[in-house]
Amino acid sequence: MQQPQFAFTDLKHILNEGWLEKQSRFLKQWKKRWCVLTETTFYTFELEKTYKDPTEIIQLHKAISIKTSEDETKVQNSFKIETNEQVFQFRPESREEKESWISSIGKAMVKISLKQQ
Repeated sequence: MQQPQFAFTDLKHILNEGWLEKQSRFLKQWKKRWCVLTETTFYTFELEKTYKDPTEIIQLHKAISIKTSEDETKVQNSFKIETNEQVFQFRPESREEKESWISSIGKAMVKISLKQQ
């Protein structure tokens, strides 16, 4: 079996990964993306376990919140990651997956903020 190629060194330390749908910025369409959380970054890719050419790179030290966004999007299980510059909307298939992603991203954000103090 061929080993995955890592374009970014932090991808050697993956905390969580899986398929999510991400809402596009301008057309607001939902697109399936392979999402990867590391200790410092949240990436989205078009292909599963192909860690190059990310479609989004969210530096967690720039994230100001992560929370459910079902009321805002009117889409079940959706959540958002907010930075000062942008809001990123995601939706997994189940409530359990949503809670797992919110928890793991939130914990990574807290660890980063504690290191900055």
